[in-house]
Amino acid sequence: MNNGSYRNSHLSKGSDYDADLSIGNFDSYMVSHESEILARVVQSIFPDKVPRYLDFACGTGRILSTVEPYTEESFGVDVSESMVSEAKNKCKKTVFHIADITSTPTPTIDNIDLATAFRFFGNAEQQLRVSVLDALSGIVRPGGYLITNNHRNPGSLHERLLRLKGEPGSLDLSHSNLTTLLNNSGFTIERKIGIGLWIYRHSLRRDAANSNSVLRHLEPLSKLNALATLCPDYIVIARKQH
Repeated sequence: MNNGSYRNSHLSKGSDYDADLSIGNFDSYMVSHESEILARVVQSIFPDKVPRYLDFACGTGRILSTVEPYTEESFGVDVSESMVSEAKNKCKKTVFHIADITSTPTPTIDNIDLATAFRFFGNAEQQLRVSVLDALSGIVRPGGYLITNNHRNPGSLHERLLRLKGEPGSLDLSHSNLTTLLNNSGFTIERKIGIGLWIYRHSLRRDAANSNSVLRHLEPLSKLNALATLCPDYIVIARKQH
């Protein structure tokens, strides 16, 4: 295993991870909207609860705690023991596995109806993205769903403006790249929902924490499927091909 891989970046993190997300104004804004959107989408797809649910790279249980109430069976998997320890305090019904599903088969996690993977693919290196999606494709049943997000979108208005100013960007998970990765692993995108379309300069990231009335009127524009890929963060609802 490559020690420089994103696999290893959170091994020693536990309670610090949630604190880190709450520090940045825009991170807090995205986290709040991610949870709100995810809960609504899950209930719309599975009105009678999700039969079998997996949160990949579950970390401290932020996403799990949002989805778990809408599930019959819930699983969480992560390579970080310290982060899973935090998640267990939040998600009492979930069965946890500390494992790397790209190299260690987990027989009890199969025939999954819904998998989630948040704040992972935008950070991971390309080969790790491929390996994880291939593993998830083998776990999610045909017709099942994968809900993920791209919180480091190089196609956002903010990143486009930076490039126009001649500032090089480090983000590489373009929407075309993500689409190709999903398709190659057997998933087809059905819908996209954005967050923070209106953020095109750094000062607006600070304003996000205030969530004033102007932002509340602008934010619904982000949720339009056609505009999602212009947002700094967007959620993707993909379905496993039959």
